Amino acid sequence: MEIAAAIGRLQAEALEAAGLAAEYGESLREYFPQLAPGADGSAPDAAAQARHLEWFLLERISPMLGGVPVQELVWEEEPDLVEVLRSSMVGVFELTGQAGAASWLRDLAGFGEFPVAGLGQTVGLASGDLLVGRLFPLGDGGYHLSPTAGHYRDDELRTALRRDLERARERTPSQVLRLSQVELEQLFWSSTEQQPEGGARAAAQECLLAGGLAEEAAEEILDRLQEEPFRLAEPLASAGDVVGEILDELAFDSDMDLDQVRHLLLAAWRESALPVAGDQESAGTSRPGSGADQEGGAGSRVDCGDSPAKHGLGTGADNNHGTAHRAVADLRAGLEAGGDPDQLYRELEESLGLDAGEEPLEGNVAAPDFPGVVGALVEEFIWDVGRNAESAAPAEGAGAASADYQCLRMLGRFGGDIGVLDNLTAGDLLRFCALWVPEHDEVRNADEGRQLISALGRFCRWCEEEHGLGLRADFSGELRELGAALPRIAEANRRRTREEEEERGELFEVLQAVAGTLRLRRLDSGEKASREETPSNAGQEDCSGVVSPELEEWLSTGDFVRGRVLSDGRLAVYCSYPPQAGALLIG
Repeated sequence: MEIAAAIGRLQAEALEAAGLAAEYGESLREYFPQLAPGADGSAPDAAAQARHLEWFLLERISPMLGGVPVQELVWEEEPDLVEVLRSSMVGVFELTGQAGAASWLRDLAGFGEFPVAGLGQTVGLASGDLLVGRLFPLGDGGYHLSPTAGHYRDDELRTALRRDLERARERTPSQVLRLSQVELEQLFWSSTEQQPEGGARAAAQECLLAGGLAEEAAEEILDRLQEEPFRLAEPLASAGDVVGEILDELAFDSDMDLDQVRHLLLAAWRESALPVAGDQESAGTSRPGSGADQEGGAGSRVDCGDSPAKHGLGTGADNNHGTAHRAVADLRAGLEAGGDPDQLYRELEESLGLDAGEEPLEGNVAAPDFPGVVGALVEEFIWDVGRNAESAAPAEGAGAASADYQCLRMLGRFGGDIGVLDNLTAGDLLRFCALWVPEHDEVRNADEGRQLISALGRFCRWCEEEHGLGLRADFSGELRELGAALPRIAEANRRRTREEEEERGELFEVLQAVAGTLRLRRLDSGEKASREETPSNAGQEDCSGVVSPELEEWLSTGDFVRGRVLSDGRLAVYCSYPPQAGALLIG
């Protein structure tokens, strides 16, 4: 089944079987501010509606389902296709190279670089172009770019985005940023010219009033936006503080749909606020969709198919990424098809340039760097577990045993940039469990947390036995502690105030939780706190924040939270981390 057909099937099941038709209609107003009450009502085009559908099915949390539709609605007969949809991602990608019908796209926010099939030379792409949209991982190690993606050619825009993202990354513990599809829609496709003067402000005010705010309170919120400069060259960074503060307050004081409010506030802010006086860089930077230098007009669609690449992907170091992706995919397919393991691993070594017959490296010559080897290691482990289980109990087969370890594929995604097997360390596993997992919401409850820790334990033991990696000895202590902490943190993150990007908010260490109030130590990036400090000598680093009883139940002394303390003393929590994150956050 092709990706487009899979999305169509998922849409049918969500709207019919799951009864989300009414929610779908409401989500249109969340995604398109011009459809909200008081706006001009201009209809989105077909490409915009398709992007909304991707967001509705693959990213938006459904109140009725209690999760994202693609996570809640599964097809047992096609698990690989479900994984393709679940693992899709949106971003701003820079074209770094082409060879025939295959193209390399670098994620400006998340560092990864991906071989994308089907773009070809016919659409007039050139190195440095920006492609904005959703990527789907294909089973062969390549990727498919959604045909609704936008194509932009603007050097000033690319430079501004890089600078903006780098500034945001400096405030993010994991150094990896995530962008949402609805944010990209607002930044790249929404146009202030679509609405009459004051239309966006009126739409935002109507939404706030409908949510129960008094007219005076709604006006005060919109006035706060107007007072804050809107930097065209820094839309991502500048959107966090003032809009984030407002959303935090509304999260506590109302039952409004915060996604819809965010979109309307951003539109109103963009409409009413002025660039910083004298900011020539902002004033001279073309907004996506408004400049003549943009290739193909505002958000021009890129025509690309689902078929994997059939041509070479260039040479040199950049090609290592694609080689590794294909090698891992070939290994997985061969193992699942019952191929000879020894032959498949020989082919893997040959694909990566690691022929067994080569002379060992001498002196200070670095080992070959092939990103993707962690994914290959995980696939080998899953296959090996299934094979051994099938030998012990043929009637049950390999599938039941290996199913418990599918969660380790997220470790492959985390370690995508690790190119040498020996470079996978206990420190990487700690960063994966303590920072990456809480931030990425892939472990959704305590049961899934326990399953991941159990799988990691067996994986570390297998790595030691089969590959001589010392992960088991080096990580066993932290793994035992995480066995109790990570399931609890997964439950805490289910009860956070609201979701927010990784670069937003401040980091706090939980000193004590008493009667709905957390006593906290603020971690300043410029002067990191020390665990030896006590409340008596911590001075201004100490503060407190009020949280809900449901959240307090799952937090303990030594945990870390990212969020914001509001002026009235309440703590808006965006993400919680286990105590083991302290080694990474405090040092």
